[in-house]
Amino acid sequence: MKGEITMTKEEIKNIIEAKGAEYGFKMQKNIGGLTSEQTNENFVRIEVLEETNNEKTSWKDHKIWVDIKAEGSICRMGGHSDAEELLKASEKIARAAKFVEDITKMKLSFIEQF
Repeated sequence: MKGEITMTKEEIKNIIEAKGAEYGFKMQKNIGGLTSEQTNENFVRIEVLEETNNEKTSWKDHKIWVDIKAEGSICRMGGHSDAEELLKASEKIARAAKFVEDITKMKLSFIEQF
């Protein structure tokens, strides 16, 4: 589309992985995008998904426009947590929220040829 800059899928993957590392999250490939690595210490799950933008896709030109969408969810801690555990969880949740916000503000997209 005129006036819009797109990147390659690989460039976007590198940006997401670098931004994840900046916030302390290791991102891994998953069906439909990237997710944060899950361990016993994680209180959040971050998903960075690829969504087809039908308004910008040109079937005639064989170009699919893909937008990147970031979202997060809070995982259950279980048990009875002490103050230190709760503070640790809240810090990770805050970092995850900032990471999702940063990716969302970037409005990342790429075009796939078919």
